[in-house]
Amino acid sequence: MTEAEVVVNVTRGFWAYQLTRTFLNSLDDGRGTLESVLEKIEELLDNDSPQVTENDRLRLKYALSTLLVRETEARQAREIALRALRLLMGWDQSRRLEVADADLADLPETIPSLFDATESAQGGRPELLALREVVKAAETFAEFRRRQFYPDIYLGGVLQWAYTSNATNQTNPFINDPFNFFNLAAGLGLRIELDIFQKLAILEQAEAEAKVRATQAQLAEQAVELEVQKLHIEISGGYDRIAKLERANRTARGWLTASSLAYDIGTGAADELIDAFLAWAASEADLQRTRFDTLIKLTELSRATGRLVQARRDRE
Repeated sequence: MTEAEVVVNVTRGFWAYQLTRTFLNSLDDGRGTLESVLEKIEELLDNDSPQVTENDRLRLKYALSTLLVRETEARQAREIALRALRLLMGWDQSRRLEVADADLADLPETIPSLFDATESAQGGRPELLALREVVKAAETFAEFRRRQFYPDIYLGGVLQWAYTSNATNQTNPFINDPFNFFNLAAGLGLRIELDIFQKLAILEQAEAEAKVRATQAQLAEQAVELEVQKLHIEISGGYDRIAKLERANRTARGWLTASSLAYDIGTGAADELIDAFLAWAASEADLQRTRFDTLIKLTELSRATGRLVQARRDRE
């Protein structure tokens, strides 16, 4: 597992905890509302009020039971998120972990443009940088094999000098004088190996390997670019979906508030209140889940562009 993958998984676990915490808070508020309404319905039924029926009570109890099931599922998901965080941090599962609260609504106001994200990925993604170095190494090795066809040229020289004061310097060239002499020689050498066919095969193999590495690097660049484009489209769609879900959530909240007030003063029906509550609960769940998905996609985009680990190192 790479460092970037660890950061992504920890981020996912952190926001999963925040998602379950938000769900539990919302479910707790809704449970309080439903329990108070159920208490009032049972009181009206005991007084034989025509405002409510037994079906209203059963429907409300079903809604409350469904809410309690969702609450149990959210608590289980929160515990799983905590266990995953301990595992990723290398902590013992019995150790207490305090996770700071964060709001899922705290999304960046803007996202990087597709051009900037792609340029950052092409220039900062560690995998691409490593592949480019591999391509350079393969091309350099192929050039080395190509230069083996050149001849080996060497230049050599000899310089010898000796002087002895107590020996007569011989000027006759036919007499060997090992005590007084001066010799100078130079030579130019050329070596050509004739194993041409073997070198051609080795060169072709090296050039083929260099082409394979270059193709792999090109395909990796295209894959990274596609990944960035996909994440950018999903994040842009996530922001658009969040804006629409926020409007829907405000509408559902207003409907629930109006239905609750109408029911309290005796002008509203219980089934309308239940419908309003279920609509608000569904819109709240969709909104928070979409915020969570968008936050994770933003983290994945940061990883895809090579900024995730670098930004963490800069903060350190």
